[in-house]
Amino acid sequence: MKNSAHVRKASDVEKQFWLLDQQGKSTAYNIVSAFWVADPDVGRLSQVVQAVMTDWGIGTQVYRLENGELQCVENARALETCTLSLASENFAEAAEARFREFCESKFDIENGPLAKLVTIQAPGAERAWFGIIVHHIAIDLRTKELLASEIERRWTAPEQLYSLDETYEEFVQEHAAWLQSDKADKARSYWKTQLETLTNATMLAQSTPAPSQHRAGGLFEFTLDAGLSGKLDRFAASSRIDPFILYFAAYQLTLSRLKVADQLSIGVPLSNRFGHKFENSVGCFVNTLPIVSQLDWDVSKDQYLGAVRQKFLLANRHQALPVFEIKRLLPSTQTTLFDFGFTLEPPMALDLAGTDIRRIPFYNGSAQLDVFLRGWEDEGGMCFRVEYDDAKYGHDFSRRLAAVFQLMLDGLVAEDKPLRQIPYLPAEDAQVIDTANRTQGPVEAAANLKEAFEAQVKSTPDAIALVSARGQLTYAQFDGLAGKLANCLLQQAQVAPGAIVGVYCDRSEQLLVSIYAIIKAGCAYLPLDVDAPLERTRYMLEQAQARVVVTTTANHSQLETLAVDCIALSTDYGNIEHFEAQLPPIEVSAESPAYVLFTSGSTGLPKGVVNSHRGIMNRLYWMQEYFQVQDDVILQKTPVTFDVSVWELFLPLQVGGTLAIADHNSHKDPYQLCRQIETFGVTFAHFVPAMLAVFLGVDLERPLPLKTVVCSGEELSKELQGRFFRKFNRVSLYNLYGPTEAAVDVTCWKCEGDDHRHFVPIGKPILNTQIHIVDKQGNAVPIGVPGEIMIGGVQVADGYINNPTLTDEKFFVDEFGRGRLYRTGDLAQWDQDGQIEYLGRLDFQVKINGVRIELGEIENSILSLPEIKMAVVTYKKENGIGLVAHYVPNPVADNGNSINNQASITEESIKRQLAARLPLHMLPRAFIQLATMPMTPSGKIDRKSLPYDQLDVPKAAVTSEFAPGTTERLVMDAWQSVLGKTDFAANASFFDAGGDSLKLMEVYQFLLPHLKRRIASTDMFAYPTIESLARYIDSDGEKSPDQDARIRNRAQKMKSAFKRPR
Repeated sequence: MKNSAHVRKASDVEKQFWLLDQQGKSTAYNIVSAFWVADPDVGRLSQVVQAVMTDWGIGTQVYRLENGELQCVENARALETCTLSLASENFAEAAEARFREFCESKFDIENGPLAKLVTIQAPGAERAWFGIIVHHIAIDLRTKELLASEIERRWTAPEQLYSLDETYEEFVQEHAAWLQSDKADKARSYWKTQLETLTNATMLAQSTPAPSQHRAGGLFEFTLDAGLSGKLDRFAASSRIDPFILYFAAYQLTLSRLKVADQLSIGVPLSNRFGHKFENSVGCFVNTLPIVSQLDWDVSKDQYLGAVRQKFLLANRHQALPVFEIKRLLPSTQTTLFDFGFTLEPPMALDLAGTDIRRIPFYNGSAQLDVFLRGWEDEGGMCFRVEYDDAKYGHDFSRRLAAVFQLMLDGLVAEDKPLRQIPYLPAEDAQVIDTANRTQGPVEAAANLKEAFEAQVKSTPDAIALVSARGQLTYAQFDGLAGKLANCLLQQAQVAPGAIVGVYCDRSEQLLVSIYAIIKAGCAYLPLDVDAPLERTRYMLEQAQARVVVTTTANHSQLETLAVDCIALSTDYGNIEHFEAQLPPIEVSAESPAYVLFTSGSTGLPKGVVNSHRGIMNRLYWMQEYFQVQDDVILQKTPVTFDVSVWELFLPLQVGGTLAIADHNSHKDPYQLCRQIETFGVTFAHFVPAMLAVFLGVDLERPLPLKTVVCSGEELSKELQGRFFRKFNRVSLYNLYGPTEAAVDVTCWKCEGDDHRHFVPIGKPILNTQIHIVDKQGNAVPIGVPGEIMIGGVQVADGYINNPTLTDEKFFVDEFGRGRLYRTGDLAQWDQDGQIEYLGRLDFQVKINGVRIELGEIENSILSLPEIKMAVVTYKKENGIGLVAHYVPNPVADNGNSINNQASITEESIKRQLAARLPLHMLPRAFIQLATMPMTPSGKIDRKSLPYDQLDVPKAAVTSEFAPGTTERLVMDAWQSVLGKTDFAANASFFDAGGDSLKLMEVYQFLLPHLKRRIASTDMFAYPTIESLARYIDSDGEKSPDQDARIRNRAQKMKSAFKRPR
């Protein structure tokens, strides 16, 4: 037994825990056991535990750094024992709270002791609280088991002392020799191979980046139901598979689905006791190692389980290599070994003869990793606890992880099938999604656009239908003109109902007459852009097989080289005056095509989307009912080649409202739009968010008549929503979403200025539409997990005109219900309320050093800065430039007037703020300030026109030189001594220069004898550049919160990547 102080070298395992202790104030590595004990016996129990731990040297050691070598002084301090008496009406609650205070107290690893025994009693109470708190550096799972056995044995036979096997010092010596052996070299080779393709871990779905030295922890505990446990036991027995492998395999699948990643690295504690040689030795031997896997969802579950078993066989064979040495084998682009952990670890249990003792489930409230799943077998069955960093995840997330984990377990023990076929949508989530998709309802309107308009003409013939700069038309006047042109199409051009007719006009009254004439003739209209290249127009006409185009006399000459028949309207409509306004009976069904819109295609050629009357009538009827549109004046400003224009064109004239025609190209001019909104008395208007941002910058002389504003077309940011409500606090704002392939919009959200969400939802599905968010294999994903939007319901388009191959590629049979689905290529996720968060385009996803990045996330972070008006992020591979952020700053006010944008924010300020919000690999490498953002004709940001000529090719690293005798020179000497090189990149952090956490501690030791005042080791992480550390050393010790914020944040991320063993 140990009873006198003894100095030995620390093991590599102990060095790892010592380093973690140096890096912060976290108590995540305080190992806690708590019990209710019959009060008369608690004093004796404390004595027995104290005797065993003292005899075995558990918690009595301390650790000190001497001449760059970490040493352990065994039996340096007596254990700390605390006995308290609490008088409380709720003793159990008070005792737990008081005990938690002890658990949240950090051990002094240099001065000890490293264990506490806490007894909490109450006057007259039958039970007492007894707890054991030990720093992980002194104990692991096997040692805890040995400790429990010895406590139980001494409880009945205190005079018999148990002799331990091999000592921990012998393990240290044997392990040091092993590190010099061929076996160690083979282990290094194995782990290097495992890590070669590892990419930086990204956070799971539902996470929120929140860099913190201290990980506050949350937990969720659950027990497998008896039915599932029985299936698992039978499967494990029949398949001869270790239950550990089965549980780990399910956890790995769970993380992959929640993380939306096929490659994973999960930290798993292995015993590291050289087989059975040190099986009955006490101390901390455990080595937490990365189990790296690349999942193939097409393999069978039996093949998968076999692969997992093989992974663990090899990991066990090479488990003696220290985890921090494994971390050094990471590729240069990789900083994180693992963020997720798994183990089966029974809590400490005691069975003391003659006394009533019960284990108290207790969690100390600190997280070791982002997420850690711990399992154990209890009387009630197989129990698990999800421990998570609650700065990144919440209770809903942990509950969902537990549910998906159980679904994966159930899938693994079912019949053998590919992994991709294992469903993982929890029942509670399915209920939320199903409720959101219950949108079925009648459409109490005409079956098609023609009948709906003509019915309104009969109802309000003298009401004003159109207003424009040219004047106004009543419903009857407008219908008469459209009827005459329709007869012209039928009689002169010999167009048959159902044909596709082109429209080639500037935005004007004539444009509206043309479109409505085509609809009244029973045809589908194809809008053509008068500003587009003629060859593009030719392609669209040929692809749509449109042989007739309605144009104006002003535009007619542009079409002369095209093989189409043209009807050119004169400004006074004189060339159609002789046609009758009354049309013959024309049959138009709900399934007939109403319009064809061409959208850009990935092949470089546009694709024409055919939408039926059925789809657009559903969309218009929903909008009429939802927004209660009646006598509104709706602004038609969207170019008619874009789908938003469709409801602008037809909604007002189906409800007795007025359609205000904006001047041609005025949708690009916010000042002109303001004038027209005021002149026409517009109450209802649509804006693409990018245009809305510009529109909000107009100084208004008086309030506008607007009552409702609708946004769609691109993501509406929280910042822009806030700006809107600050300017228009009495105007309603709505955020809609939908592609051209689904009749304009399929979801809707009414914006609220005080909404708690960090994003603006796109809402829930509208009438008779359904939204399914699926993974790459087509499985429905849980709430909070990103997936691709698939749209079902009556608004799904007929397909791409004369392009069956592309139609079959994008439109599918609806496996969730009836009809067809359209696969959008848009990324989104459900939230807990059944609302949808739009996350961007799948084709805006990029990979940098193997890490998948959504550019929209970076853009949102930039847009959240109050100084930023507009922002877009792109990825440039040329010259290693990487992520580039283009931004337009908000203008700075000077004496109440707006002045040049250029002075409102600096690049350094943006970088500093982003460094606190985004992971290192998501920070843009370059920033380009623009006066205005380039826009497409539809009002969206034109990414193809973004300028890059301001970018500089990255320059090579330079050598930093400091004068002799300065603190900078001292720090540089320390770097050179420890790192063994003389050249460093200017302003590089210690980690950039090739250092790691251990080497940084060597720098600390180098510096201490030369410093006039002692600094803490944690300061080394806070100031990781030569200049910043020197400046801090020379200061009075006060730390400015803003000083070197960017580089300190980077260092924090590097530091936290030096991952934690169990």
